[in-house]
Amino acid sequence: MELAKENKIVKVIIYTRVSTKEQVEGYSLSSQKILCKEYAEKQGWEVIEIFQEQGESAKSADRTQLQKLLDYCLRNKGKIDVVLVHKLDRMSRVTADYQAIRALLVRYGMVLRSVSEPIDGSPTGKFMENIFSAVAQLDNDVRAERTKEGLKERVRQGLWAWAPPIGYRSSPAGMVVDQEKAPLIRKAFELFSTGNYKIKDITRFFNRQGLRTKKGNKISEQTTTRILENKLYTGIITVKGWEGEVNGLHEKLISPEVFYRVQNIRRGKSFTVLPRLTNNPYFPLKNIMKCTGCDKFLTASTSKGRTNKYSYYHCKCGKTRIAKDALEETFFNFLKQIQPNGSFITLFKEILVDVWKMKQRGVTVELQKIDRELASLKTIKTRLIDKTLQGVISDDDYKEQVESISSKIATKEIERSDIRIEETNTDHFVALSEELFTKVSTIWLDSPFEQKLKFQHLLFPRGIVYDNGVCRTSELGLPFKLIDNAGAEKTSLVGPRGVEPLTFTMSM
Repeated sequence: MELAKENKIVKVIIYTRVSTKEQVEGYSLSSQKILCKEYAEKQGWEVIEIFQEQGESAKSADRTQLQKLLDYCLRNKGKIDVVLVHKLDRMSRVTADYQAIRALLVRYGMVLRSVSEPIDGSPTGKFMENIFSAVAQLDNDVRAERTKEGLKERVRQGLWAWAPPIGYRSSPAGMVVDQEKAPLIRKAFELFSTGNYKIKDITRFFNRQGLRTKKGNKISEQTTTRILENKLYTGIITVKGWEGEVNGLHEKLISPEVFYRVQNIRRGKSFTVLPRLTNNPYFPLKNIMKCTGCDKFLTASTSKGRTNKYSYYHCKCGKTRIAKDALEETFFNFLKQIQPNGSFITLFKEILVDVWKMKQRGVTVELQKIDRELASLKTIKTRLIDKTLQGVISDDDYKEQVESISSKIATKEIERSDIRIEETNTDHFVALSEELFTKVSTIWLDSPFEQKLKFQHLLFPRGIVYDNGVCRTSELGLPFKLIDNAGAEKTSLVGPRGVEPLTFTMSM
């Protein structure tokens, strides 16, 4: 495109962009603006408008000021000749995005020029423009890789390379304990590890003690959950997506024993660890099986006869007394009865997948929205072509409208190029869940004692009532409640609301 025209002043738009690091290195917005204005003045060009972008990623074409610039160019076709930047990578370091922006400007009758790079409309200038764009992307990719490798090296050395979590603070020597906040983190883990507190209780504790996030906000339940899940407090560094674990050089706040106890309680939901002295591995149904006479948990004991030992579950009220093996066989058969059938598992898997997908919907919804908008724009463009061929609209009207739509399509495609969906493979998780709930009885039978306790309390949060060979419960735990609440058909698993507790008769 020839810029020097007789009796015509070349009109220019300036676009500047920096990241925080580049401002430190001398590429500030003001520096770029000054250099661009000086360049335009030497060329005899008139600066019409300046768009300044601050702190945006070099990878993203979805930038507020860039979008405003493209809209401004569309509205002022024929009035603007040049979009001027300090360097071509100010537009984008992603070659595909750069080419899309450049093509859009060409359609508007404008050219892109750089203060520091020799590009013009000549074959050599066009070639150099492509070279500079490709180099910008290469530089961006290399920087990203170097940054990642630098972070990995710090982690390998036992150093946390990011902002410290609550309870720690940054120092020249690395991450150190925050003496004011660390005691609250320790106390939270200790409280939760007793099994007597829920996430909301710990959250209230934090806020009553005046603990705040780094932005000064009150602690939310989500933040509390992240704190209780953070292995960094045990002195171990793990990074999502990176293999292995590293012993950190920072001081640990929580012992591994307390941390894993908290994780077990969290995974068990309703499971509360009972005092060690009341837990006898020989009697796993203590503190889960209730007496029908007094509704209290059964206890257990072993007595010695002349030749053998005899073990019983019994109640202090005297109404319930049953041999250990007989009760445990009854309970095993009870578990077999409540194992979900095929239709239940099918419905459960569907709900599980739905819930899993909802967690990823933030990004997915945005992508779907853009796809719908793109489809709509492309449909409108196709209809315009049809109307032109049919003579419904003139060529001039067609050209004006199709350029507007093409601009919108290009902008949306640039937005879409920057969206990345984190795809999570749910197949493995669903398969494990199916394995769990179709083999309830055998899993209980084969599990070690601690796992038996957790499993029992997960399935029967209010315990089980035993009455003369009959096991019944007023409430089944998740995932059965999930299916029931979702409106599934009532099966032999769960009775309708308001009727007698779930009951299965077992012959002794």
